[in-house]
Amino acid sequence: MEIKKQAGLRLGWTVIAGLAILTALEFWAASAASGPIPYPVLFAPLAPITWLSIWISRNPIPFLAAMAFLKAGLILYYFMHVSQLWSREH
Repeated sequence: MEIKKQAGLRLGWTVIAGLAILTALEFWAASAASGPIPYPVLFAPLAPITWLSIWISRNPIPFLAAMAFLKAGLILYYFMHVSQLWSREH
C-alpha cells in the first residue's frame, strides 16, 4: 500500500510540475503577443523560439487556447478524477 501511495504522490508532483511549465509557456506566449520580442531574430540557438514568438505575436489565440485546454484536461483528470464518473467501480 505504501508503494502505491508513493507512486500516486510522485505522479501528483509530476503533474504539478507540468502545470507550472505550461503556465510559464502560457505567460511567455501572452508576453510575446503583447510586446516586443526580447531577443534578436538572428541569434542562432534561440532561432526556433524567436520564430515561434513572431508567429504567436501575430496570432496568439490558437496557442493560448491549446495551452488552456491541455491544463484543464490535466486538472480534470488527475485532480478532479473525472474519469471515475464513468467507471463501474462503485
